[in-house]
Amino acid sequence: MTIHVLIADNDSGIHELVNDMLHINFKDVSVERVRDRDSFRSKLRIGMSTYDLIVFDGYPTDNDGQEFINSLKEEFPGIMSKVIMLCGSDCNIHPDQCEIPCLIKPFSLDDFGEIVKKICAT
Repeated sequence: MTIHVLIADNDSGIHELVNDMLHINFKDVSVERVRDRDSFRSKLRIGMSTYDLIVFDGYPTDNDGQEFINSLKEEFPGIMSKVIMLCGSDCNIHPDQCEIPCLIKPFSLDDFGEIVKKICAT
């Protein structure tokens, strides 16, 4: 079974790292990538239901991070069960408020793999 993943991060290094980590954890992975929020929303509008896993950056440079999370929950009900948020130490989104798994960069392969397997198992 193919695991379909959407990665949304403005850092190309994170795209490569996450892609590599996914291929370590799963034999068959299909990855789509976007670099900004508008592209992220567009991909979700086109095919949110096709993704088994959505990995996105907390976008620490934006002041409206929590509002963005709330708008995703409203526009795409059920999305949070598929999401892992990646945050820098300066991330302005509090993971407890958005009820999704959050990994602080840099994160370990073990931590990432554990969360990914939980999400993809549901």
